[in-house]
Amino acid sequence: MNANPYAKLRPFDREARTLNVIIDTPKGSRNKYSWDEKLELFSLSGVLPAGAVFPYDFGFIPNTLGGDGDPLDVLVVMDEPAFVGCLVACCLLGVIEAKQTEKGKSSNHCGDSVPHVRKNWCGAGSRRARKIKCPANQRDGATVG
Repeated sequence: MNANPYAKLRPFDREARTLNVIIDTPKGSRNKYSWDEKLELFSLSGVLPAGAVFPYDFGFIPNTLGGDGDPLDVLVVMDEPAFVGCLVACCLLGVIEAKQTEKGKSSNHCGDSVPHVRKNWCGAGSRRARKIKCPANQRDGATVG
């Protein structure tokens, strides 16, 4: 029997037209957490230097697999931080392609960033996101960028 609470969670909720994201590192935190698949829990994977914090919530899309073997990463733009392990229904605002390099560092291709704003995957729970023109901005939710 699988105790993993995320094992049956789909990446997308087609009925609600949202992206399912599990928060692993909250906005304002110095601590970086990661989902440990073997232990089926979150563990502390690093601490930022004094004075540095994560500017937004970070998380992953359950039951996806990136080129590095980990679930796809997500930056979630909301006004207030969520908590570790929280499921957040999000709207996809854009995609940044990044390649994993040696020792876990990423090489971002910001010039190749593709802003895929799609009307059918849009919603807003953030003052910043409400500025994005989208018919779904009337309902509560979060945004992903």
